[in-house]
Amino acid sequence: MTEADFTSSSGQNGEGGAQEEQTQVMLLPHSKVAWLQEVAFTVTKLLIVVVTCLVAILSILARAQWYDILIRTAVTILSLGFLGWLINWFLGRYLVEAKLMELEEEKMREEQEAQTAEESQQPDVADEESEPSMVKVEA
Repeated sequence: MTEADFTSSSGQNGEGGAQEEQTQVMLLPHSKVAWLQEVAFTVTKLLIVVVTCLVAILSILARAQWYDILIRTAVTILSLGFLGWLINWFLGRYLVEAKLMELEEEKMREEQEAQTAEESQQPDVADEESEPSMVKVEA
C-alpha cells in the first residue's frame, strides 16, 4: 500500500494568509490509477523495443554501415522514449487529478450527509415558538 500527501493552495482566507488543504491519498496496488499507469508503461516499453529491433533489422538488410545502424537505433530509442515519457507524464497527471477530484467529491458528500444528520437530530425551535403559550393574566 502506498501513501502520498498532496498539498494544494485553495485561495486566501479572510485574514490574508494562504489557506492550504492537505489530502491524503492511499493507492492500493490493484487500484485503477496504478493499473492504467502500469499498462501505459508496459506498452511504451514494448513499442520502443519492437520498433528499435525493426529499425536495426531493416538497416542490416539494407547493408548499412555499423555506425549508421547505431545512429539509427539510438535516434529511434531517444525519440520514441521521449514521446513515451511525455504521454505517460500527461496520463499520470490526469489520473492523479481525477483521483483527487473523486476523493474531494466523496469528502463533500460525507460532509453534507453529516450536516443533514446533525440538522435532523436538533429539535425544531420554530415549531415551539409558533404554538400559543398559556399565560395567565390577572386583571
